[in-house]
Amino acid sequence: SPFSGLPVDHFSARYTTAKRVESGEYILRARADDGIRVYVDGELVIGRWTNSSFREDNIKITIADRVNVPAGEENIHWIEVEYYDYLSVGKVEVLLEQS
Repeated sequence: SPFSGLPVDHFSARYTTAKRVESGEYILRARADDGIRVYVDGELVIGRWTNSSFREDNIKITIADRVNVPAGEENIHWIEVEYYDYLSVGKVEVLLEQS
């Protein structure tokens, strides 16, 4: 489980971060044992909300500078990961690689 006090099975977690990411082409890789959703700036880019063994989903995405934001924040992007574990191994990995 993500931390003590939660059961080792039948849990879900959400991770949210803001990262400086330069505009460009990227490969987003999401590996999970059971369900995973990944959002970039509020847009769902990977959505596999099913029971499964540890496997990878990937997608090529274009990240552009944001507009109508304060100066200096154009390249700050929100990345959210929703994850659930049904049974057995609970594992999740998310990688953003420049393409």
